[in-house]
Amino acid sequence: MTDGRTVKKHWNSFLNWLRREYRGCHYLWIIEFQARGVPHFHLFLTLPHDTPGLHKNMAHKWHEIAEQESPSHLRFHLHHSNFIPWDMGTAGYLCKYLDKEHQKSVPEGFTGVGRFWGNSRGLVPDAILVEMDDIDAAFSYETIDVDTGEVQEFRASEYVTRQLCRHHEKSLLFL
Repeated sequence: MTDGRTVKKHWNSFLNWLRREYRGCHYLWIIEFQARGVPHFHLFLTLPHDTPGLHKNMAHKWHEIAEQESPSHLRFHLHHSNFIPWDMGTAGYLCKYLDKEHQKSVPEGFTGVGRFWGNSRGLVPDAILVEMDDIDAAFSYETIDVDTGEVQEFRASEYVTRQLCRHHEKSLLFL
């Protein structure tokens, strides 16, 4: 069984190649462990999914670095199901992977795993300005209390503001 230092050395070689080959590309990576205890990486790129040759080049480079003696390793990484698009503007896909706790457990005997994720410098999403009126238009509603007939209004913008203030107050407790 390989160890974490070797895996991370291979991964660093791959990322160095990626930065040289695809200048301006930004990325986020996550390491997980398969059921058989073998580590694998999820790599999220800012490059368009249909960048010519991207999938093939990455598969061949990873194969060359990590396991060049195994033809099945290359076949696996060339398979289309192992190269799927991901929108860096949404966190849903990332959260799904971060939430898989059973794949974050380091197998017995595997040493030196280090960090479970990393990212390139400059990976910052574009800011999105959301107006409070837009939040209210999308998520606010009124209900009528069946006992009193009173109209009860839920304003989403007020709820969001209260939650942000509570979060900020809690964060100040730990300074």
